[in-house]
Amino acid sequence: MIVLALLACVDPPDREGIAIGNPPNLTARMAPPSGATVESAEIHVSEITAGCGTEVASVADIGAIDLMGTNSLPVPMNSLCVLSLGASAPMELTLRAADGREVTGRLDLSTVSVMADSAFQVDGSLVLELGSPGWLDPSILASGVTDIEPGSPEHAALVAALRSGSALFVDGNHDSQIDTTERRSGTLLKASAAESASDTDSGTLGSDDTGADDPGQDQGNSGANSGDTGSSSGSSASDTGTRETGTADTAEGGADPADTGEADTGA
Repeated sequence: MIVLALLACVDPPDREGIAIGNPPNLTARMAPPSGATVESAEIHVSEITAGCGTEVASVADIGAIDLMGTNSLPVPMNSLCVLSLGASAPMELTLRAADGREVTGRLDLSTVSVMADSAFQVDGSLVLELGSPGWLDPSILASGVTDIEPGSPEHAALVAALRSGSALFVDGNHDSQIDTTERRSGTLLKASAAESASDTDSGTLGSDDTGADDPGQDQGNSGANSGDTGSSSGSSASDTGTRETGTADTAEGGADPADTGEADTGA
């Protein structure tokens, strides 16, 4: 009994790169496209970076995840204004067009970053959605394409659509999906600005375009202002406000559903 009592007083060791506390549960999902259904989407995640200003942390070598199935990603900090997902290989994507045609693609996303003007506290369950509903331009499939590879015009357009439409949502019911209510509540973080296809050469943008290499840079063109995040603080994590993300009620911190590119699709 004495030994058990002593063990109960010993703090468990921290995993390297993980902040002390209760980190949120993060799931990455592919947004539903228009004119097709996603049959499979897999990406090899090399790194997750989160934080704000000088207070940032990363977790590396996460491995391959299924964007249409069950996955769980580590979030190294609870206080953040930037969250970035780095990929070490192109996303393997299979679409089924409305005419029954199978379309395969290898999309070199490199880094997907979502951000806000200032830091806030996150906990509970979150969903990082790659792209926004309707991200697939119907004219791409209308061309008859069946294979999309880096370097093609179709590749550049799809990469730009996925990266510029990505956003972080509260998963209020903890089902690893984004339902209509959660989407209407708005985003916590979202891509900094719309990126046109001309911004991508082979589908890979430089770090200056994403803000991933310098999370403390000016977030003035981000998807949310400081009022949206429920914090009037600066970008330093130590001066953050508090945003409870364990519930679906995030209307004051989110954006209008139109910001997600969806009228009302549901999960």
